[in-house]
Amino acid sequence: MKNLSALFLMLVSPLLLAGQTPMGAGSSGGGMVVSCKSANGEVVELLDVYEAQKNPKLIVVPSSGNFEKDYRRTYKNMMDLKVGSSVPESEELDQFIQSHLDGELKLVQWIDDDLESTNDQGNTIALPSNCQLKQIAVFTDSKHSMVINKPLWNKLSSLSQAALMLHEEFYFEFRQLEDKTSEVARSYVGQAIAKLGAQSAYENTSSFKTKCYARNDEIPQIGVTDFFMDLRDVGPNAQQVTLRFTSILGRNLLTKTSAEFIVKNAELIPSMMDGLNYNKKQEINQSSNLETLLGNGYAAKLKLSPWHTPELQFFKDGQSLGAVEIRSCD
Repeated sequence: MKNLSALFLMLVSPLLLAGQTPMGAGSSGGGMVVSCKSANGEVVELLDVYEAQKNPKLIVVPSSGNFEKDYRRTYKNMMDLKVGSSVPESEELDQFIQSHLDGELKLVQWIDDDLESTNDQGNTIALPSNCQLKQIAVFTDSKHSMVINKPLWNKLSSLSQAALMLHEEFYFEFRQLEDKTSEVARSYVGQAIAKLGAQSAYENTSSFKTKCYARNDEIPQIGVTDFFMDLRDVGPNAQQVTLRFTSILGRNLLTKTSAEFIVKNAELIPSMMDGLNYNKKQEINQSSNLETLLGNGYAAKLKLSPWHTPELQFFKDGQSLGAVEIRSCD
């Protein structure tokens, strides 16, 4: 990795860029903790960490007891996932990560009072009867600042403290893409704190011969979707179409997210000009659940028509998230 400066510039969080104001979910975004009563008092963990620890697909790194150490380790892991390889250790890397942490901490106002719930957590994991959600942080977009409940912060593990900083970075970015809940941001945090189970979106993509690009010109804010594609014959007049996504609807993915379709009686042909061509005169609609760490309920539909540009549509729990046209495959 020769040009670290260019890499660092690409990875600067929008949270630290002056004048960046999200367009979507509202005027603020929150961070939640899970507070559980026990014989020894209150046990508090960031919701993102709690959900990741309960995810059977992930093994979460243990808390080190040092906030800055856990932030550096988590941020470095996130960078490795984003670029698909290990970013070399260097003094420049240390300075870059520390500058992110320092920049975010400058935005914090510490308070002792309880915070009113922002109610933007969306779907969460089921909690035991002795546990409840509490608001620990609120980022107000119009003021470009956040408040954190200091008593709750002091009860967090150092891993949860580090994860909260990353949560606010991800959620700020995704609110610009009109996310209305913190569900996706929490899944990204869970992937970044995973010791095992989180495979980079770019890992093992060298075997894919085709890279495709998709967008929605009518609704540009939907964002770009990029993916690698593999086509294999799996029987008489049948092709298996495997898509490995590196971004979906403007969100750059951290970890492996894929979909598989079986197309019968039609040969798909990648095209730099047309995206995908195929030798059939009737419409093809194929759906596939996404294999992803984003959460449950995600699916994609591949739509091919001799009269229209090939299309991908994405769903969460049956609700459409947006559609893009496959414009080019090379």
